[in-house]
Amino acid sequence: DRRSTTATRVGTIAAHPAADGHGIGYGNAGTPSSTRFYGIDAREGTAREVVPDGWLSGTVVRGQAFERRGQRWFVIDSLGNLTVLARGASGWSTVHRAASLLPAMPSAAPFPQVAANGARDEIYVTDPIARQLIVLDALTFAVKSRRDLGYVPSLLAWVGIAR
Repeated sequence: DRRSTTATRVGTIAAHPAADGHGIGYGNAGTPSSTRFYGIDAREGTAREVVPDGWLSGTVVRGQAFERRGQRWFVIDSLGNLTVLARGASGWSTVHRAASLLPAMPSAAPFPQVAANGARDEIYVTDPIARQLIVLDALTFAVKSRRDLGYVPSLLAWVGIAR
């Protein structure tokens, strides 16, 4: 069981302008170090633990981004798995999980990066080991393409005009 009585310091808060004051806070704690998540409601001033389906002890976040509408949060873990969370009436819950989106994970930086396209329903994930850019459909979670880059990507940002 990945839950523990060890206090977790939230080191990162991920939010989106369209999420109406709701976000995700996360930090690493325990032995082995594992990422723990908290649904944040800024209006109510509360934080509630969120346990994504399939999140294993010893697993940490390596990349994350909200999709363009702020409805879903995409997370790549240290095992190369993709987890997608969405906020509903009862809080944040897992809506999709894809094991081994990245078949091999680096043991040191650069780690995978995640970015959302602000104009289309696409999520981009870098694969430093395969030297690829993975394009995901943000609505169906399907891999649309794997583009060979010919170099090891270290950073990722979407730069464009949201329409």
